[in-house]
Amino acid sequence: MASGLGTAVIDFGAVPATEASVEVTGQADITADCAIEAWVTARSTSDNDTTAHKQAALFLRFVCSEATEGTGFTITAYCLIGFVTGTFLIDWTWSD
Repeated sequence: MASGLGTAVIDFGAVPATEASVEVTGQADITADCAIEAWVTARSTSDNDTTAHKQAALFLRFVCSEATEGTGFTITAYCLIGFVTGTFLIDWTWSD
């Protein structure tokens, strides 16, 4: 059983936005029918502190694309209330 685990940086940019995405690549063992999950953990980036990450956990929802076999997948974040700026650390995992 293959699996992967990592962290990606998702960037909403400097202009308030409601959607952003990030590509996760380099997943040589990933298969098209694997399960993928993404979430935010309370850490900080250069422009969003741990409190902003905690709030993001409440207001952001993540959709992971179908995997491209041997390559990776895309994580898209949608802000359900208000707007978001800057970068956030997004943890992810996948398994067959």
